[in-house]
Formats: sequence, C-alpha cells, structure tokens
Amino acid sequence: MYYLFMDFAIIVLEAVCCQMFFDVFQNKNDTGRRRFHKKIMSVLLLSVLSFISARLFYDMILIKQMVIFLLIVSIMTLVQRVPYKKAAVCSLLFQGMLGVMEYLALIFVEIVIPDIESMDAKQEVIGRALIVISLFFCFVTILLIKRIFRGHKNPIMYSEEWLKYVLFPVITVIMLSAILKTFQDEKDIGELQVLCGVGLGLVIMNFLVFF
Repeated sequence: MYYLFMDFAIIVLEAVCCQMFFDVFQNKNDTGRRRFHKKIMSVLLLSVLSFISARLFYDMILIKQMVIFLLIVSIMTLVQRVPYKKAAVCSLLFQGMLGVMEYLALIFVEIVIPDIESMDAKQEVIGRALIVISLFFCFVTILLIKRIFRGHKNPIMYSEEWLKYVLFPVITVIMLSAILKTFQDEKDIGELQVLCGVGLGLVIMNFLVFF
C-alpha cells in the first residue's frame, strides 16, 4: 500500500511538472479561471491515466513511454487546445528532460551513498527516492527556464525572486542529502519508508511554494 501511494504521488508530481513545462511555451496572457480549470483537469487526467498505464505496462518500459507520450499529446491537444505538433514536440522535450534529470539524480545519489550497490534490501525505497530527487531537479530546471524566458519588469523584484528561487531549492538539496545519508545506517525498512516520505514532502513543499 505504501509503494502504491508513493507511485501515485510521484506520477502526480510528474504531471504537474509536465503542465509547468507546457506553460513555459504558452501565451503568458492566456490566464483566467477557465484556463486554470483546464490545467487542473489536464493534471488529473494525466495522473490517473499515466498511473493506470504504469501498472498495466510495468515491465514494458518502451511501450509505457510511448503510451505516456500519446497521453500527454492527446490531453494537451483536446483539453487545452494546444496544436498537436507543438504538443508532440513539447512532450518529447519533457520526456527527454526527465531522462536527463534521472541520470543526474543517479549521480547525485551515488555521490551521497557511494556503496549504494551493496544495499540490495533497500533498492525499492532508494529507487523511489531517486525518482523523487529527479523530479525535484526537473522542477527546478523548469523554474529556471521559465524565469529566463519570461523575465521580469521590476529589476529589484527580479533579484529578490532569484534569491528565493536559489535559496529554497538549495536548502531542500541539503536536507535530501541528509536523508540519503541516513539510508546507509538505518536497517529498518519501515524507517526508510518514512524518510522517503519526508523527502517526498519536501519536494511537494517546493511545488506548493512556486506553483
């Protein structure tokens, strides 16, 4: 049950990241309650359908990625009226960025836990922790892209925002590193699951603060 909840929460965060990535390339004047409702509907649909697809094609990674690609394109085209070619390109870019962030997260975890390969009994928890960290990296990258491309009219506010955008994620990275360090000494799987949940909570806090 714990892993089921973690998997669904991770997929929801992926859906939010996907929506944020698409927002970078949307018209910034396209706002309003109706637009917001469409975003929420897209995130919910993408979360539920992606979760079902992930369970159905658990061991078939290539098919699962193709199905999720089609889901993203279909939902963004039908719900938010994004041109299908633009939706396809953005979906490919987003999935590519997720792959890069997972690789960077793996390097980060191996730096923090050098003997990770010897921790066979903890692989399920560490695997999910790695995905959570990769989503955090993805989230921060999207924020930076959005700040760079959108800019800000007020230089003072812009500087203050950059301080917030740098400080809060840095603190989160330090805390995630501390949590990962405890994985080496902690033997009880239940305790590791709690720590992984705390890490997920930290990442969710970042999403709530900035999104």
